[in-house]
Amino acid sequence: MTSRPKLFTDAAVLLYPLLLAIFSGAVLCDMVYSRIVGVELDDADRLVVYSGVADALLFLCFLVTASAIPAIVFSWRQPRARLYFILGLCLLLVFELLLPMVFFPAIKQVPGLPAAGPWIRLSAHALALILVFSGLRIYLRVDLHGSLAGTAAPRLET
Repeated sequence: MTSRPKLFTDAAVLLYPLLLAIFSGAVLCDMVYSRIVGVELDDADRLVVYSGVADALLFLCFLVTASAIPAIVFSWRQPRARLYFILGLCLLLVFELLLPMVFFPAIKQVPGLPAAGPWIRLSAHALALILVFSGLRIYLRVDLHGSLAGTAAPRLET
């Protein structure tokens, strides 16, 4: 018998994909919103609006990162699920935090380059979502049906 309740463990693992999906939806809304607001506001007001949205997205990114840690810990006995959770988190952190600081200022200075930044960001979120939901599927499948190697789950005798 485990020392922690199964419901708590499953809820902690489910929270990570849920928050990642909310965060990815917020990033998509930010992309659409920035195109709408960018036309209607002057530079000073646009900076205030963009700063508020960036702060909210940064907080959501922190929540996703904080929820990934228990999901990785509770899925530790399932290597494939753990690997997908870790890869999704690394992909998110690299494309949300590291690349904008390092490469995007250099990309903005290249004249004639199409605006590929939002599409790169959105594709990274899509790939992270696929990885994390694949890890969740493996976690739940192993949890419900035993090992993925074909061993059956223990049967209850009636």
